[in-house]
Amino acid sequence: MTDEFSISLRFVALRTADLDRSREFYANLLGLNVCGEKPEQFVQFAVGDAAVCMDLADGEEPPAAIFAVRGLEQLCQRLEDAGVSVARSSEEGVGDYVVVHDPDGHELVFEPAEA
Repeated sequence: MTDEFSISLRFVALRTADLDRSREFYANLLGLNVCGEKPEQFVQFAVGDAAVCMDLADGEEPPAAIFAVRGLEQLCQRLEDAGVSVARSSEEGVGDYVVVHDPDGHELVFEPAEA
């Protein structure tokens, strides 16, 4: 961590071939509470202030990780200075966010943390 910015996990999506098996593991074995679901598509579990979403593997969208960042512009500048492409975006109902890809191509979404 640096004084310029701080990052916390907000959301991560993982793929599964079997939602029932995922529910058994995350809810019954790990004791996580279901905080959202759409039958035959996904089940989401609360993990502290974050959530893990198990998406049924369908080949449409890649899994995502979403982070809350205090000092988002400082983080963006640091990434850009290191040669990382930073895509800034904004959506109604979602707000401002940036998207970057790690060296393995995983999509990482950074949103401003609430003050």
